[in-house]
This record gives sequence, C-alpha cells and structure tokens, in this order.
Amino acid sequence: METDLTKLLNKTDKISGNLVSCNGCVKCCSAGIAYVLPEEKERLRKIDIPLIDIDGISYIKREYDGSCSMLDKQHGRCSIYDYRPLCCHLFPLDIFNRYGTNGPAWGVYDYCPTENVKPIIQKEGQAELDLFMIEFMAHSIEKEMPKRVLEFLLKEDKVTSEIEILDDGHDRFQVLSPIITKV
Repeated sequence: METDLTKLLNKTDKISGNLVSCNGCVKCCSAGIAYVLPEEKERLRKIDIPLIDIDGISYIKREYDGSCSMLDKQHGRCSIYDYRPLCCHLFPLDIFNRYGTNGPAWGVYDYCPTENVKPIIQKEGQAELDLFMIEFMAHSIEKEMPKRVLEFLLKEDKVTSEIEILDDGHDRFQVLSPIITKV
C-alpha cells in the first residue's frame, strides 16, 4: 500500500523531472543542507546514513568541505539516490519561512545552472526562469503534501536559516508565492 509520503515523493519526482535536468551537476550536493522528515529517519538509519539532530530537525551529516556525506565525489552522484530525502526530491524548490519572506512561501534556489533548468523563457534576449510555470509546479506538489509535512517544512526552514548564518553559507533563493495551504 502506497503511503502519503510515497505519493508525495512520486508526484515530486514527476514534477521535478519537468523542472530540472541535473546532467551530472552536483552543486546542490556540494554545499546544500539536506533535512530529513521524521518518517524518513528510520529508513535512512537502517542503511547507516549519518544523521545529526538540531532543534528537533534531522539533517544528513555534511563533510568538512560542506558537501553532503552521501555525495560520491569520484562518480559525481548521490550514493543513496533511491533513498534520498524529500528535500533532494524537491530541489531546486523548497518552502521558506525565514525572516524576510513575509510568511511561508515557495521559493526556488538560484544556484542551479540555468542550462539545467527546463522552464526557461526569453526576455529581452536573455534566458531566465519561467517563474509562473515554476509556481504552478510548486503548488501542484503542495496539493499532495500532507499538512504534517508542510508544518515540518515551516519549522525546518527557520532552523536551517540559523545554521546557514553560523555556517556563513547563506542559500541563494528567489521567493515565488505564498503557500496556499492554511497552517
């Protein structure tokens, strides 16, 4: 029987396949912070993934250079791709709830190389993200998102933003639109 998390991951994969094509790029794995949902922890611990808990949020432990410990640097890919957490499925999308976003909102990280992002429009001769299409994709995912996952993401982003300040690794992202689910 398919769980609501499995349905969400499947929906996210379908949408993200229309959003980004990594083509061997591991920028997000080289510097990003991978959070883990409570229901993902058990599965990851069973395969010996090093997790660290900070303020009630679990993260995959990073290497000293800031990269994800699951990044196979020799082959340039994720060593646990089939078991990767929701945050990796969502990338480059995420929900931001930090100071300065005017409340919970979808956002898109902007360090994903433009040539790997699919919804591109031409504006004054320049290629740029089709933010309308990306917002549509984000809200399609949100419709499948259980409320407990959304509530977790709101808490997770506040904790993660504090880590980034200490880490001096501020993520670059562009706010898209407010989430549509009331929490």
